[in-house]
Amino acid sequence: MQQTKHFSFVLFMIDKYIVDPIIITIMKPSIALLLLPLTTSAQTVLETNPKECVDYEEGVDYFPEKFIPHETTDLFDIEYYDTYKVVNNKFNEKSYLLYQCGTEPPADEINSDKYHMVLSVPHKGGVAITQTPQIAPLELLATRTDINAYIGNPQLVSSPCLNHLLNEETVETIFNADDPYNSTLNRQNALDYVAANPDTIVFAGPTGNDEDERHMAFAASQERTAIATFDWVSTSSIDCYFIYLKILIEYKLTYIPLHMHIH
Repeated sequence: MQQTKHFSFVLFMIDKYIVDPIIITIMKPSIALLLLPLTTSAQTVLETNPKECVDYEEGVDYFPEKFIPHETTDLFDIEYYDTYKVVNNKFNEKSYLLYQCGTEPPADEINSDKYHMVLSVPHKGGVAITQTPQIAPLELLATRTDINAYIGNPQLVSSPCLNHLLNEETVETIFNADDPYNSTLNRQNALDYVAANPDTIVFAGPTGNDEDERHMAFAASQERTAIATFDWVSTSSIDCYFIYLKILIEYKLTYIPLHMHIH
């Protein structure tokens, strides 16, 4: 005959004070296991925004570093959610949903037709720039090597480093030298480049072709204050909404009048 095994454990009964333990004998181990306290793993708490893809955990805030535009920044803002954020360009009336790589953006948001672009971040596909004022912010953010192409007249580029990359053809030049002011042809060249490089994002200006596929419009030049214009630097590298605080604070303190608020 199979011998019955006995399992004992101590149940502490608590009223106002801890009283003597009661020894309880359980004949079946399955019952004892049910009475054992359950243990739960601690919730992951991030201190910085991930720089790579993640293994998704429900309830984790993947954007703990949240960019807050200055009070005079009128033309864009950012809405944050656990796994994605929405950049709203109010001047061009365009919104872009940026979701953390490794997570799935909400299907109802994607299907809502509210967003001109849905993009995984951190973005690894590089950018094509269309205006020379877009060069300095990318260089200040130490992301010059993210520039894949310059769409425009290379003679207008004054950055020595970018000129070197253009001359070495490390950065591609998209330009029709025979008919440089043909806007229809220039636009088609840009569309052809996007078709050949589907991971690249094209930075459009405030009056550029913001309706085109993979184009993200920037309207920094339309802001009413210098510091509001500078806020757009944070959007220039797609997912560097806080890098400018770490890299450019000295630049702000040096070049922006001291009576202006630094945030």
